[in-house]
Amino acid sequence: MTYDVSDPDSDLAQIEFSLRDSSNNELDSISDSGISGGAAAGETDNLNPGSGTADYVRVTVTDEAGNTAQQDVDI
Repeated sequence: MTYDVSDPDSDLAQIEFSLRDSSNNELDSISDSGISGGAAAGETDNLNPGSGTADYVRVTVTDEAGNTAQQDVDI
């Protein structure tokens, strides 16, 4: 999954990817707290559903003030 996120205050702090099934159960997650500044882009393919069936990825971006933005992406 590729991502491209931005923050209008230029204080990005963390991005988290949560692999979820149709009942909203978390199957796997990874996060990166090494992002900073106003924008970040990259790619991740390290999510593993195990024996479950993944339906979507929830992407959560947090800035240094603790503000979050979240988006669900169907897979």
